Amino acid sequence: MSFTGVYTAAKQGASNTSGTPYADFLLGYANSWSALNSPEYGGRLKSPQFFVQDDFKLNSKLTLNLGLRWVGTTGFSEVRGDEMSFDPTVTNPATNAPGAMWYGTTHANGRTSLQKPEWNQGWLPRIGFAYLLGQKTTIRGGFGIFTFPWSVDDYGAASQMGAGFLGAEFAASGNEGDSTSGVYPVVLLDSDGNTNYQGSVGKSINSLFKSPGNNPTPDEFNGQGVNYAQYLAPLARLQQWDLTVQRQVTQNMMGQLSYVGSHGSKMLFFHDLNQVPESELGPNDASSRPYPEFQSISGNDGIAVTNYDSLQAVVSQRMSAGLQFNLITPGQRC
Repeated sequence: MSFTGVYTAAKQGASNTSGTPYADFLLGYANSWSALNSPEYGGRLKSPQFFVQDDFKLNSKLTLNLGLRWVGTTGFSEVRGDEMSFDPTVTNPATNAPGAMWYGTTHANGRTSLQKPEWNQGWLPRIGFAYLLGQKTTIRGGFGIFTFPWSVDDYGAASQMGAGFLGAEFAASGNEGDSTSGVYPVVLLDSDGNTNYQGSVGKSINSLFKSPGNNPTPDEFNGQGVNYAQYLAPLARLQQWDLTVQRQVTQNMMGQLSYVGSHGSKMLFFHDLNQVPESELGPNDASSRPYPEFQSISGNDGIAVTNYDSLQAVVSQRMSAGLQFNLITPGQRC
C-alpha cells in the first residue's frame, strides 16, 4: 500500500497546503495498493547460433579479417503454459473490442509464446583490416553488427506493477490506484477487503485480488494495471566501428589516435501502452486511454536508439631506463 499525503492536504484561501504521507498512514487512507503471490515457474527459450571467421593476408602490408555470425531465437514459454500478457489483438468480452489478456494455456490467436520466434534478423557481419604504412605507422579499422540474447530480466519477467509474463497465469495478483483525484482513498487499513470506497470508479480488494488459474478469461484483469510483452519483438542491433592510427615515435615510445563509435537500434524502451494522449489530459481523463477498461499497461518495446562517439589518444612508453608509462585521454560524446 502507498500513502502519499493527498488526503491530508488542505486548501487555505488561494493557496494549497500539501499533506503528509505519514498523516495519511495514521488515518489509514491508502492511495494505491498492489499484491502478488506467484508460484515457481519453468521458463524456456532456445537460441541456436553459428559463427565463421578467417584472416586473409593479401600482401606484406594489408591483412583483412572477415566474420559472420547468425543468431536465432524462440520466444519465452513456460513448461505448463504459466504465462500471460496484455495483447492488443485479443478481443475483450466486456467491450467486444481488441485489447485483453493472453494466456499461455489458451493460445489465443495462435500465440504460443511471449515473443514470436525470430530466425531472419540475426545475420551479423564483421570486417576488420590492418595496413602497414611505411615502417613506423599502422592503420587499423573495423566494423561489426552485434546483438544480445533475450533475457528473463528484460523479455520474460513481470515488472513491479500489475500482473504479467512468466509465472503469472497461475499467480494471484491485483492492484488499484485512486481514480477520484484525492477525494476518496482506495482502501482503509482496517477494511475487511470487501468494501469499495471509490463508488462507481473503484472495486474492493477481494474482487480485484484474483488468479486466472485453469479457467482464464480475457477480461479477468479489467480495471487494473497490467503488463505486456511485445509479441513481434525485434532483435536489438548494435553497430560498432573504429579507426586507429598507431605510430612509433622512438625506439620505446608509441603514439596512438583512435576514433570509436557505435549506434544501437531496436533497443528496449519501457513505457505505458495505455497512456492518455497529451491533447486529452485532464482531471477525468481515464476514459481517454487507448484501452479505457485498463489502467496502466506497462512493457518494453524495441524502439529506442543509442549513439556513442569517442576520440581516444594514447602515448605509451615501454620499460626503458627504469621508466614505463601510459597516457590515455579519452574524449567522448554519447
